[in-house]
Amino acid sequence: MHELVACMHLASRLDRLRQFYTMRTLSSDSARNCRDQTTQMVNDVIQLPPRSDTDYLGFDYGVFATARDGFVYPDRDDGLFMHRTRLLSRYRYIADGEQFKPVTLSLLNQKSWFGYYIQSARKPGDFQGASPTMQTLELTVARELNTGGLCEQLELTNYSQHRCQFEFGIELDADFADQDEAQSGKRLQHGEIRQQFNRAGTQLWKLTFGYRVTNDYSLPGEAGTAEFHCGVEVQIKSMAGEIRYSDGALRCKIALDGLESARLELQFQPIFDNAVTKGPFSNPTVHHPPSFANPGESLRRQTKVSIPRAERDASQANKTISQAASDLGALRMYCLDRGDGWIPAAGLPEFLAFFGRDVLITAMEGAILVPQMIRGALGHLAQWQTGRRNDWRDEQPGRMLHQAEISPMAVLNLTPLGLYYGTITTPALFPWALGRLWKWTADRAALSALIEPALKALDWLDRYCISERTGFYQYSTHSPKGIKNQGWKDSADAIVYEDGSQVDNPIAICDCHGYVYASKTETGDMLDRLNRHDEAQQLRMQAADLKRRFNEVFWMPDAGFFAMGLDKDSRKIKSVGSNPLHCLGAGIIDESLVGPTVERLFEPDLYSGWGVRTLSNCHPAFNPHSYQRGSVWPF
Repeated sequence: MHELVACMHLASRLDRLRQFYTMRTLSSDSARNCRDQTTQMVNDVIQLPPRSDTDYLGFDYGVFATARDGFVYPDRDDGLFMHRTRLLSRYRYIADGEQFKPVTLSLLNQKSWFGYYIQSARKPGDFQGASPTMQTLELTVARELNTGGLCEQLELTNYSQHRCQFEFGIELDADFADQDEAQSGKRLQHGEIRQQFNRAGTQLWKLTFGYRVTNDYSLPGEAGTAEFHCGVEVQIKSMAGEIRYSDGALRCKIALDGLESARLELQFQPIFDNAVTKGPFSNPTVHHPPSFANPGESLRRQTKVSIPRAERDASQANKTISQAASDLGALRMYCLDRGDGWIPAAGLPEFLAFFGRDVLITAMEGAILVPQMIRGALGHLAQWQTGRRNDWRDEQPGRMLHQAEISPMAVLNLTPLGLYYGTITTPALFPWALGRLWKWTADRAALSALIEPALKALDWLDRYCISERTGFYQYSTHSPKGIKNQGWKDSADAIVYEDGSQVDNPIAICDCHGYVYASKTETGDMLDRLNRHDEAQQLRMQAADLKRRFNEVFWMPDAGFFAMGLDKDSRKIKSVGSNPLHCLGAGIIDESLVGPTVERLFEPDLYSGWGVRTLSNCHPAFNPHSYQRGSVWPF
């Protein structure tokens, strides 16, 4: 969902475009010239396979990021992350101290992975230089993220004609870094890590890493001591022999005859003390690790290929829909299921958290297939709609969540993101999404239960966001660590003037007005259904007035497009980007301006062929690798 970057032209062609960036401000003539140049290039696109030095598995609130060889190295930002907390910071397989060599590795689906490795298999008494060519020790690994955490099944096979013996080892460590700390390399929280290793039963051992850290804080609206306690329990079932733990590695001495195999199974179960957390994750579903399957069962299940008859006979359109539904389902956060509703995470690998605007937009766009997403999103947001003011969390009565997560820095209050309300988008979208749920399901009980939270969200917008100077809705942060930009483009550098310089708060962003217009219109219709006709008529009048004023003020006749927003001095932010596309979808654009807006959106400097760029590639601040200044978002 987050940060789908557009396919880019050849470097030489990008260099040609950058010749236009020498001017501080692009005139309308030069912008047109840039678009003409881009038009000539639009068909000159090459197909490149995606490549990365990192592989990812994702399921629920967990992600396992490894190097391409399937290992985790301490000098990288990879690891096993649960609730954005790194539970494995080092992980690799060794035999007699030497790392296994990958042969072929494959991602089977979003949560499953399979790999083949080899290593030398020496006879007793072989000298160290013995050729491994005819004496191969094979290691197969079936890896899966599931409701119990990370599960692995290992099988070691001696493919030589001689008996071999070796010490098999699994090096592992846990540092409990916040995901942001792992990526930045800057550690902000330091606690105590304890290890415990013991035998837990026949062929079963346990290694536990426990972590505890505290933080004394005094913040605007909050003060106290926060404690974060988590851990990871590693269960090892060995059919190969006794397991020891020493020098940061699980070790097992193994002897195998020719063509003989030995098996080990590992389960990495996260441990979180949820008593110290707040927000939607405060009482996640309790997951119990599954019992170890019969040897080889998981391997057969994960490598089975099944093509149902319906899929074989389906049209290309149905295959596309099926694939899209499967991809969306891979983002499901099962720990946040509620009744018949569920929600997706904002994206892999970095955004396995609750993001209000993401779940609402995704749920609305997917409602034709999966109305349960709207139920899940609306239910959580209504539950956590705030009734107080707390500047640390940008919290105000009636406002709705932007983000909620369990991570060390969030729980310790080093950031406000454990329960953060700094958004204008979520409350502006909530009533519109409720209207979609009503139209798709005619669920009167849900409408009656959620109409008051929708009205409170609209009241918050009218009470706290309307500028006395312009009469339009604007955002700003009150938190010392709050998010600067609080529209759907929420990165700190996303909103720029046409010369590339940053726009200071407060900002009246155009897309928000589309959301408010749609929400007031939809809420008026829903209130009519509840026989609250006077309130309904008032909201429709407000929506009509907003639409009229918006088209008068935000339209830029010379550019044939809508301004990205208004700055604190009521000046138009004339940068050309994807924001007005949201206004188009919300219906706030006057019918006479729909055609020119669509034409401008699909000119080559904005439309990449993969989607609409968040910022024109003729803009001085354009960067296709950026978060929201040129990348393509499904939104």
